Amino acid sequence: MPFLLRISDGFIIVDEKPKQGVFYQLYNKDGFQRPVMIYPSSCLAYSVALDPQDVLHVAVEGTNRQVTYYCFSPTAPSKRVVLEDSRSMYLFENLSIQWLENEPHLFYTVIHPNGLHRSLVHQTLSSTSPTLENLVTSLPLRTSLTYYKINSTLYILYPNFEESYCLNMLSFTNQEKSVTTLVRSPIPIIDWNMCKHQNALYLLCKADQYGHANFYLTNLSTGENLPVQLPDNANNPVLLSYLDTLWIHYESNNHYYTLLALPENQTFSSPISSSLQNHINTYTYIDSLHEDLDASVIYASLSNTLRLSTIADLDIRNIHPDLVNKDELALFLEGINFKRTQSVASVLPPPSSPIDTTLNTSFQVQPNFMNTFSQTPIPFTPDAPITPLNTLPSLSDIMPTSSSTPPSFTATKKDLHSLSEAFMNTGNTFDS
Repeated sequence: MPFLLRISDGFIIVDEKPKQGVFYQLYNKDGFQRPVMIYPSSCLAYSVALDPQDVLHVAVEGTNRQVTYYCFSPTAPSKRVVLEDSRSMYLFENLSIQWLENEPHLFYTVIHPNGLHRSLVHQTLSSTSPTLENLVTSLPLRTSLTYYKINSTLYILYPNFEESYCLNMLSFTNQEKSVTTLVRSPIPIIDWNMCKHQNALYLLCKADQYGHANFYLTNLSTGENLPVQLPDNANNPVLLSYLDTLWIHYESNNHYYTLLALPENQTFSSPISSSLQNHINTYTYIDSLHEDLDASVIYASLSNTLRLSTIADLDIRNIHPDLVNKDELALFLEGINFKRTQSVASVLPPPSSPIDTTLNTSFQVQPNFMNTFSQTPIPFTPDAPITPLNTLPSLSDIMPTSSSTPPSFTATKKDLHSLSEAFMNTGNTFDS
């Protein structure tokens, strides 16, 4: 998967093409800049990290089983081989470079000599003679790991089977390492995605049995687990947090959809067709700020311009460097918030001191969403010492007995004008 890194004045795209090899390209207010080659030919894997100075760090595993580390510092660029498996004994996989505690770190899995399991290995890249550290042993041979970093903590999610299907999380810092079982399920967990939203980590899981998919959104701080009704053929569902709202994006039948979630109200909107439909791809998203926008995987369109799905139509934070600020939209949203605040204040008893009616830019818009599911939230049962999550139900527990197909939705689409007009009139921008 290509990488999309947000920097102070735009974005960096890191991708691989058969004729170009691995390259990076800047995108700022002037558009795309000329690509810069990193690795001249096709590779087995590559990974990217960004330090606080927006310096790019790249690890590339070539077809010769050598892993090369590149540092693109403007004052001291460097390149050196950090791993080699010329005999194909270890078969490196899940390669990831991360910037932690002011130095680059490398994570990867290796196969055991007996060929039955894999281990997750860690090493630093600041030393030419690093010490290797085994973090997790006895991983399945075909294991996909996902990496997500907030500040100085790296979260590594990986599946396992321990009497039931599990999704575990390794929390890694230089000072402490701990493993937590997030989810246990009687059916396989085939996909997951995580992001930070309102100072909490949220996990979106997809479990599947014989083609019937079950989707769950979980608050990792409280353990609250909510079923999300998406169609069976919803592929690559991802979370995105923007302006205190949580979005879910997915692809279905070569079409892209989005829905808005209010997990604190146990409520989701109906899916609608995304405004961006052409030249869409998924990117591993890296942003060291985690302030107005947060995601680990993001849908974006790269053609003549760079546009982020949903964000392009709601960009009032200058995330797209070449877009003019949507001041009218920002004022419209603040007006909605102000109007709702005044409506609530009019039915309350007079306060002992005057109410501060200054417009607040840290608003949170909360329309009147329809509740799109009828299942009762699953009770939370502690399972591990560090905020573990509950067990996912089996397919028969959540499926209606009268149907063999889980509920699905037909997406609808409204333009911004009709949405805003409907909301100002009724307070509800979604079809019932």
